[in-house]
Order: sequence, then C-alpha cells, then structure tokens
Amino acid sequence: MKYRLSEHNLSLEKAKKAWEKMIEEALKQKIPLILLTPSPDTRVDYNNPENELKQHTNQIRLLAKKYNVGLVDSYKAFKFLYGDTKELKKYMAQLNHPNKKGHELIANGIIKLFE
Repeated sequence: MKYRLSEHNLSLEKAKKAWEKMIEEALKQKIPLILLTPSPDTRVDYNNPENELKQHTNQIRLLAKKYNVGLVDSYKAFKFLYGDTKELKKYMAQLNHPNKKGHELIANGIIKLFE
C-alpha cells in the first residue's frame, strides 16, 4: 500500500489552513514561534522530488517566510539519509518517528537558532 499523507486528512490545503490558523493565533498572543518541517517517514519515496512529505515541507518553509517566524528544517537534516533506506532506519524508532539518534539531528537544528 502506498503511504499518502492525504489519507490521514493532511492534504496540503487542509494542513495549510490549520497551520495558518495556529500561527496567526500564536502571533496574535505574541507567542514566539519556531516551525519544524516533517521528520522522515520510511514509507515515503524520497527518489520522487514531488513526494507528499516534501510538498508539506515546502509549504511549511513558505509559511515560516510569510509570517517571519523561525524554522527548523527537519526534512533537510535527514536529507543525507534519503538515498539509503537501510541507513535511514537506524535513525527511526518507528516508520514515521525518529529515535534518539534522529531526534539529535532535529535538536541540532533547534540549537542553531539560539547560537
């Protein structure tokens, strides 16, 4: 079965509306924001440059720019692993959740924002 984010009610359109609503509400309350792009999912075909996870990533990047908020690009942090599924799995606790090693890659991106 092909994994599709939209099968989980996360179409680009619905996700964008939800993200914008959350961002606007937080900014209205003067809450500082850092957006994170998605971490990997081992079911995604990373050889396809238009894979759905990449589309969501691009949308989040644009939202960070539009609202002038921080961004941690988790998707990009794992890029060096996308060509090697076996190696990628070493960073994953489950199909779509990083393990400690994977979370360290994401945490490094967050730390860079504060340097």
